[in-house]
Amino acid sequence: MSLGEARVGTQDEQRQGTRPMLGYGVRPAEPDDLDAVRALHNHWVRRSTATLATRGTTAEDWERHHAAVEDAALPFHVAVGWDDEVLGYALLRPADSQSPVPAVQDAVFVAPFALGCGIGAALLGGVLRGGALASVREVVAVVPDAGADAALALHERFGFAEVGRLRRITEKFGRRLGVIQLQRTLDRPGR
Repeated sequence: MSLGEARVGTQDEQRQGTRPMLGYGVRPAEPDDLDAVRALHNHWVRRSTATLATRGTTAEDWERHHAAVEDAALPFHVAVGWDDEVLGYALLRPADSQSPVPAVQDAVFVAPFALGCGIGAALLGGVLRGGALASVREVVAVVPDAGADAALALHERFGFAEVGRLRRITEKFGRRLGVIQLQRTLDRPGR
């Protein structure tokens, strides 16, 4: 497990620089993590435009996701606190089973109280390294064009480049939203 520390706390504590330290580790997701991953994902579905999904996922959905990622030998990581609480997750999954292009799509979500602490970067960096080791060549990210500035900045920090936009393709919370499509080519290990 890779280890890190992040500062969390209230907004006042964050402004004053007095927020407490949060220790965390990043490791491969296990079946016992899936309920917490589902709850975290569904939090963002219900409360944010960070995902365009409008319907929460079920335990069975996450069992299928986990199995599909494992079957494809792709990385699925969780960040956990010292008490083993899931603080975030990231994964690479086949972008489209019908596509002739061997690309994968990423997903990165962090618990609201742990945002801005480096956990998203630790998770994304880990799954990108895992993808390179699994001989993934292209990674695609699909980021909403509103309400996901941190996700866009994170992906750009990791070398993703914008390759397209789809404007006003869906509606969530009474707003018309689009997506920004990003792509990154992974280096082969040892290069």
